[in-house]
Amino acid sequence: MAVWAGLGHAATVAQLVGADVGGLITKIIQAEATARQNKKEYDQLARRVLTGLDDTLREAHELVMACQDKSAVYRLVMAGRQAEKFRDVQSRIDSYLLLFPVTSHMDITRRLE
Repeated sequence: MAVWAGLGHAATVAQLVGADVGGLITKIIQAEATARQNKKEYDQLARRVLTGLDDTLREAHELVMACQDKSAVYRLVMAGRQAEKFRDVQSRIDSYLLLFPVTSHMDITRRLE
C-alpha cells in the first residue's frame, strides 16, 4: 500500500519536472523488488550464521567433554587428531564471528529504512 502511495507521489513530482514518468515508476518498482530480495537474503544469511555458530559451539563443547572423559593414555594417543578437530572448530567459529559485523550492519541499515 505504501509503495503505491509512494509511486503516486513520485509520478506527480516527475510530471512537474518533466521527467519520464513510466521510466521512473519502472525504476522504483525494480528498486522495491531488489529491496525485498535483499531482505530475504539477509534473513537467510542471519539464520544460517546463528544456526551454524550454535552447531559449531555445541561441537566444541562436545570435544572438550570428550577429552575430559578419556584416560590420559587415550588423550596422549589421540592428541594430534583432537588438535586437528579443535583447529577446525576454531576456524569455523572465527568465520562466523567475522560475519557478525556484516549481519549487524545489514540489520541496522534495514531498520533505518
